[in-house]
Amino acid sequence: MSTNADDQRPDPVPAAPEEVAPAAPVGEEPAVAGEEPAPAPPAAEEPGEEPAVRTAVVDPATLRRAPRYGRFAGVGVLLGALVAFGVAFLGDSELGRGTIFLLLLVGLGSLGALVGALLAVRADRRSVRDRGAR
Repeated sequence: MSTNADDQRPDPVPAAPEEVAPAAPVGEEPAVAGEEPAPAPPAAEEPGEEPAVRTAVVDPATLRRAPRYGRFAGVGVLLGALVAFGVAFLGDSELGRGTIFLLLLVGLGSLGALVGALLAVRADRRSVRDRGAR
């Protein structure tokens, strides 16, 4: 089997990289020809020295514990379901226990969700008011 000269070409040699000026440190602009370099940042201060520049200190963040509205409403629905179950299966009716349970579940579950959400709003407003008093 003969080989063709085209099949055995050597890999091309990569071109020499161009000379690149060293990059400026982060936060500094590169020097432009003809300009003086920017002054160096001040040296680290000794422990007993006053700082040259005073900066404003931001208050650290405070944690605000806001209630989870969905969880409050969910607990309200569960309590409504428990009351509906108790009323439907303890009482006697002509409609049937399942029908009464479903009707009470819709009504009392909705009412429980509403009461739970209102309690969450009240707790949220109280937490904001208490936070403002600090």
